[in-house]
Amino acid sequence: MRPLVLLLILSSSALHALEIVIGNQHVIHHAADAPETARLAAKELQQVIQAASGIELVITGEKVTTPAIRVVSDSRLPHDGFEIRAEGADV
Repeated sequence: MRPLVLLLILSSSALHALEIVIGNQHVIHHAADAPETARLAAKELQQVIQAASGIELVITGEKVTTPAIRVVSDSRLPHDGFEIRAEGADV
């Protein structure tokens, strides 16, 4: 998983998206009742972004209305599965 996330972060389009995220103070979001796997995925994503950029994005389970990087786990996924999803202006 870690090499895949790092590859995503290092791709040119992802770096452009990261510049947008940093400029707009985005956060990494998961549901307040997210399973432990989604919470750990959010933490690992935070660490990879910090290692690649030096910026530590805030992780929150509270409702956010601003664009965010969303780590989602729902009934469409296996019980320990998660996705990074974009909704509207999200990254």
